[in-house]
Amino acid sequence: MAYSDAGQTFDLTDKVDASGKLNWTAPTGTWTLYAVFQGWHGKMVERAGPGGEGYVIDHFSGKAIDDYLNHFDDAFKGMT
Repeated sequence: MAYSDAGQTFDLTDKVDASGKLNWTAPTGTWTLYAVFQGWHGKMVERAGPGGEGYVIDHFSGKAIDDYLNHFDDAFKGMT
């Protein structure tokens, strides 16, 4: 998405090619662009506790979140 200082907005989704390159020339003015992607990023967990080292989970994946939280459900099962 592109937002101008004059209040204009543009959805740039169809301006991004298959390789991820943005093909768009901003009109006159000051523009702020925001982009989100979903895919493998290779980010490692920072300051992980023992046993928590490794790759960051995909926060947009319901399955990944469920798999992560199931560990806590099992650990605290039966506690009230």
